Amino acid sequence: MVSPFIKYDLGFILKSAREDKELSQKKVMELTGINNKTLSGYENNIAEPDFNTLMILFKLYNVSVDSLIFGEKQKDEAANEQYRMFRELPAKVKEDLAVQIKALHNKYCGKCL
Repeated sequence: MVSPFIKYDLGFILKSAREDKELSQKKVMELTGINNKTLSGYENNIAEPDFNTLMILFKLYNVSVDSLIFGEKQKDEAANEQYRMFRELPAKVKEDLAVQIKALHNKYCGKCL
């Protein structure tokens, strides 16, 4: 069962992603075997896809789980706000932050860069 936290936008996300890929419900049915009436139920929040079905659709539509939970627009807005705040900092503070970020990255991510 899909969490009630994300249910509200799930149908919209699925329909928008399908339309962004210029796929009809019939074409999705041909590609996945998911009945177009079932897909319509998902897109209208009448029914909830199981996890496997959701992953099939996400893969077909190239939709990330992040976009389902946070929404791409919200992620972009948050990143833009953080970047704006960073740009406004004095140069010395930016340098100090860069050193701290590098140290944290090395501590938690190793040398993955």
